[in-house]
Amino acid sequence: MSMSYPPPQDIPKPQSVPPLPLLPIEPPDLHGFALPSLLSDNTSDEIPGFTYSKHLIPACRTRSVPASYDMPTADPRALASKELRKAEMQRVGAAMKDLVASEEWWQSPPVGFTPDAPLFNCLGRFRRTSDSGARLTLFFAHANGFNKEVCCPSGGCTSLTSVLCTLRAPDMVCYPPPPFHRSLRCRHSGSVGWEAVQHGEAALINRAALRGLYSWRDNARDILNFLLHFIPAEASHDSLPAHLPRVPSAETATRRVAGLTRRHVVAIGHSFGGCTRCAVIVRLLATNQLKLTNIVPSSDASARRPCSALATLTPPYGPLLIRSLVLIDPVIMAPKSGHNKSGLQVLASGAVGRRGQWASREDAREQFLASPFFQRWDPEVLDAYVQNGLYEQDGQVHLCMSPHDEALMFAEGRTSWEVYKRLPSLTSDVELRWIMPGRDRRRMLNSLGSAEEAERRVWLRPENASNVRIEGAGHLIPHEKPEQLGALWHSFTGTLVYGFDST
Repeated sequence: MSMSYPPPQDIPKPQSVPPLPLLPIEPPDLHGFALPSLLSDNTSDEIPGFTYSKHLIPACRTRSVPASYDMPTADPRALASKELRKAEMQRVGAAMKDLVASEEWWQSPPVGFTPDAPLFNCLGRFRRTSDSGARLTLFFAHANGFNKEVCCPSGGCTSLTSVLCTLRAPDMVCYPPPPFHRSLRCRHSGSVGWEAVQHGEAALINRAALRGLYSWRDNARDILNFLLHFIPAEASHDSLPAHLPRVPSAETATRRVAGLTRRHVVAIGHSFGGCTRCAVIVRLLATNQLKLTNIVPSSDASARRPCSALATLTPPYGPLLIRSLVLIDPVIMAPKSGHNKSGLQVLASGAVGRRGQWASREDAREQFLASPFFQRWDPEVLDAYVQNGLYEQDGQVHLCMSPHDEALMFAEGRTSWEVYKRLPSLTSDVELRWIMPGRDRRRMLNSLGSAEEAERRVWLRPENASNVRIEGAGHLIPHEKPEQLGALWHSFTGTLVYGFDST
């Protein structure tokens, strides 16, 4: 059963928020560097009609924060002490929050830092086993601390299995038509699961270079790097190499002006992944990173006007890189929210004290199931986490993403409230679908604020937006209610896809 938040009486009005300058969206030159190898696959590819594969791309060359830095760390002896543990976790969590929030990393224009070695993003790809001529691509992103297989596991989580299998029809009619209707025919080609540089398999590949700070801005920039430089121009059932080749420079130049003209990308992001997916549109595309024409194309001369990069990449003015957003309880919070005031430090401090190694995967599973946090998870999702969120070394298993790195990611809140402030100005041509928890947030262990705050968030941009609350679900909706989530994904892709001309 699902429900929704009705529009509040005082919907926030858009405010003029000038975009911050961005560092270049460019991958590094890999000449002279040994290319890393993917890990062996711990999953199966049993979704009928689809084949699973993994791939790597280089992340943006320049980073927003230092790649190497003298970081605050916890004293293992204090963490092992029953009397000192809590105070040590709080000390390090507070130090991380203060460091990440330093104005030194938020200068305008940004300074930029280049790591000694390139960083890589890891992708999980589902492709059809036969060519359907489809153009719709689902693009999934995980929450902080998790791996791509949790949201996009091969043959594991029932949410993705549901949405892929039920979209096997050769054509999918999208209704109701948007105001700029051209054609509503659209077919589903497959999906891509994203992994940020310090998460999951990507964290292991980048381990030697992960010695500094992290910014959510850089995950958004890395997503844009993939869409501009690496995603193939057309969806295909053909296999691809482990290291995705860079598309020709002429293709990238076209994308900077016209977006992805032969694909229809629906971005689906949870928590941290939802915030940075949204940042790609409301923050990154509103800057001068994309080449512009001076006049919006229009058959009506009176409608011609100067445009921003965001307008240029938004229908009916031009195609989008990302055409629709499905936001699963995204961390898009008001600057003065309780989450940003105290929640960030609580989460960071908790991650500092998190256990990071076990004798075996079975030992880890038993420890997880002893915690109420994991007891609410769907068994198949937990299995995807145990199999792919842990790795073996020296006779033990360890978290792919270290507790230290997870704490650093929790400590960053500025990108979250930047997106919050800019979201009301997002053009209504980008359809928004919010999927929110249904449980009373006062009883949640991992709250993102009150129900009142959630209600305001989902209506920040009220035009062409809707929301659904999943009863019984907390913040970790993909982990706790994957079947219900899969059904909603299927429903949304039948109504939010704008489609292409069939000619």
